[in-house]
Amino acid sequence: MNGIRAYLLTASQSANFISSGKGVPWTRTIANSNATETTSGVRDLVILKTSGSAWEGFWRDELTTLPETNDRLLATSLTSSWLYGAAPTSYAAANARIIEAMLEAFASRFSPSVQATLYHMGEAALTACSEISRISLTMPNLHYLLIDLRSFGRANNNELFVPTDAPQGWIEASVAR
Repeated sequence: MNGIRAYLLTASQSANFISSGKGVPWTRTIANSNATETTSGVRDLVILKTSGSAWEGFWRDELTTLPETNDRLLATSLTSSWLYGAAPTSYAAANARIIEAMLEAFASRFSPSVQATLYHMGEAALTACSEISRISLTMPNLHYLLIDLRSFGRANNNELFVPTDAPQGWIEASVAR
């Protein structure tokens, strides 16, 4: 996937990033004498949204550890596959349009939750490529927590974050025509 590289997407005061060299494109074709089925996708595409994402008003119980917030980092490692219902003129061009549409939806829309963002990305892919009949997406939360600098006598005004391997959500969905 020659088009995947590190770059900044700007939308509505948010910085959005794609990890350089991490997206792995793939295609699988299964054929017999009666039919051909082609599925394409991308895996391990790490993307980050610095603002315009929330997680609040969710169901809580005694095991809930994640605090509610109306402004958070949204980081995920996107894995997605789409099933072609018809052959496009160019699979490479169609795959590029699908990925670009998903990234635009990720960057430009307010995210009330990863679940909502995942749906909007799938919807954008279906709109961008009429030849696909279904898209499946997996977007696990990758948490980055605010570093507490008080012990150093410093304030951290949402500037420094550290990745954590604490429990995370594993969000999956399929969107079909």
